[in-house]
Amino acid sequence: MTVPGEADARPMGKGKGPKPPAYNVQSVVDADSGLIVHHDVTDETSDNRMLHPMARATKDVLSLDSLTVVADAGYSNGAQASACEDDGITPCAPANRTVNNTGDGTLFDRTAFAYDVMADRFVCPQGRMLERKQVMNKDRLVFYAAKPDDCGACILKSRCTTGSRRHVSRHFDEDALNRMKERATPEMMRIRRSAVEHPFGTIKPMMAGGRFLTRNLKGTRTEMALSILAYNIMRTINTKPTPA
Repeated sequence: MTVPGEADARPMGKGKGPKPPAYNVQSVVDADSGLIVHHDVTDETSDNRMLHPMARATKDVLSLDSLTVVADAGYSNGAQASACEDDGITPCAPANRTVNNTGDGTLFDRTAFAYDVMADRFVCPQGRMLERKQVMNKDRLVFYAAKPDDCGACILKSRCTTGSRRHVSRHFDEDALNRMKERATPEMMRIRRSAVEHPFGTIKPMMAGGRFLTRNLKGTRTEMALSILAYNIMRTINTKPTPA
């Protein structure tokens, strides 16, 4: 969907209210200096597919062999986590996943099922097996299902599923997603907030409260680049040198 008069912008925002035309500004901040080392302006309506592109570009800009990046839950994406690891990048971000459950929320969720790596199947709380049933390449998911007879005779069925048998899904990049989640410790997330939120809080008042004055991606990218240059200059001037 395009916005009249602003061909590159997209309706963005959360909630049920109107979505104004907007751009997605991405930035990577060095946690030690507070300087923005890389940024981009995109028409992506969410951050879900931006982790690897931004991390890879930052690694190239800084000419690093390895890089650790910390992001919020909006960047939680298994395919992106795998791509980062393949490129020598260590991603840290909390998981942002829907509960693999049906019913009123009182049923066993996916964490109650143990995955058997060697046999490629899940084991339910009652010890019965959920075998591979279907592969969804588009969604990068594998679905596992219990045998109808196992669920029908199970004493825990009322706590597990309202259907004839229980299904559980596993993402192609489940392991990479879990590793990324485990690295996102509370201390890591505290450092992220301290590093990333300050630049945006400083830049927004400089930009008419966070509103672009130019149009289309070319114009907004130029405007954002100038704003970030101004921020980095002010940050450098105001940063006190560390005593020897």
